[in-house]
Amino acid sequence: MLQTVVEFIKIIFLQHKMKIVLLLACSLMFFVLFFPLTELGEKIVAETNASGLIYLEFETMDLHFFPRPAVVMKQALVESPMIEQVEVQSLRVAPSILASIQFAFTQVLKPHVSVEAEGLFGGALDANTSASSKIKDPQAVLLDLVYSDFEIKSLVKSLMPQSPVSPSAQGQLTAKIDMDPSMKTQPEGTVELSLAKLIIPQFELSTSFGMMALPAMNFQKVILKGTLKNGKLLIKETQLGSGSDEMILKVSGEMDVRVFPGGTPTFGFYSLAVDLSLKKSMQTKLGSAADAVQSFLGKYSTTTSDGLRYAFRIQANGFNDPMPNFTAL
Repeated sequence: MLQTVVEFIKIIFLQHKMKIVLLLACSLMFFVLFFPLTELGEKIVAETNASGLIYLEFETMDLHFFPRPAVVMKQALVESPMIEQVEVQSLRVAPSILASIQFAFTQVLKPHVSVEAEGLFGGALDANTSASSKIKDPQAVLLDLVYSDFEIKSLVKSLMPQSPVSPSAQGQLTAKIDMDPSMKTQPEGTVELSLAKLIIPQFELSTSFGMMALPAMNFQKVILKGTLKNGKLLIKETQLGSGSDEMILKVSGEMDVRVFPGGTPTFGFYSLAVDLSLKKSMQTKLGSAADAVQSFLGKYSTTTSDGLRYAFRIQANGFNDPMPNFTAL
């Protein structure tokens, strides 16, 4: 029976293949010509600006159909509550195929998109959102993000314009986070950040002991791996420096984090295990700063073959807590 059906379909195709091909070609052309791509572009920009997360301006906007409907903005200006206005060379926003088809018939755009940004702080951003399987809200999404080769110097300048230090390094960031745009349910997921060849120029730091001059410092790498869950940031691994670096800092622990609509985080109670190694050459460079560290944390230090190692736990109710608690590890 099945073989008879297959033979029948084969005969129909052979006898009418030109008609079938022409029908498919006409259907595709009709879909391309009448797909509301202009409305799709306007809807993407309008809903993005209305979200409160990001505000977009652009010099030109092109509408592409292949390989799937997309809005491509050139010389775009991106602004958010966390960063000042920054220029992006090219920004491509493409809803998922299903979201595009639903929009064509309902004019309702679901937040399931692919975003590619070239030149964002000198790097390339590739982000995708899809329906979240963890957060039971129709607007909740799973954000899968890869951000490569960005310049930390321009990023720090935008995020912290009053920062006394202007570091330079090339960064890589990956994240996979389930999030509710309204933030009624706090985000859950993983984040990994790595920096290569971090250079911190000489600068002055304001401390409770007064202004402290810190020397230029170089680090071969920086690693941060963390997990967001139940309103907490679980820091699995943080390492500043490695190998032959004159200073190596390792941190692990947890921190209360609450994210508000717009993406702005606030930090609460934290408990962090700190492991700090200073070689003799770095102690000499630090000068009075090294003396201050030793006077404050000396009871948590041990002498090593090439310097000092400090190992302690610090706990506090927030970064503004004037009386953090220190204990030995």
